[in-house]
Amino acid sequence: MEEDEDYEEYEDEIVFPMRINRYLALNKHSKNRREADKLIKEGKVFINNKLAVLGDKVQKTDSVEVNFRGKPKDFLNIVGKK
Repeated sequence: MEEDEDYEEYEDEIVFPMRINRYLALNKHSKNRREADKLIKEGKVFINNKLAVLGDKVQKTDSVEVNFRGKPKDFLNIVGKK
């Protein structure tokens, strides 16, 4: 039981680099990683103005944008806020 508690604590930590789908899910941009994967596959996610692909890693200093309609929404400043 104690090991499970440690695992849950680790899941809440923000550790860079991290996969783009986890980054989007942690920032409440998608409900979960699978939904984030869908956005990436649809070509709506950009890292430093380059189209993101599944498996890309994000650094703390990277600019992450998601384009739904119109201008992309920047999520760079959301990381680390509680």
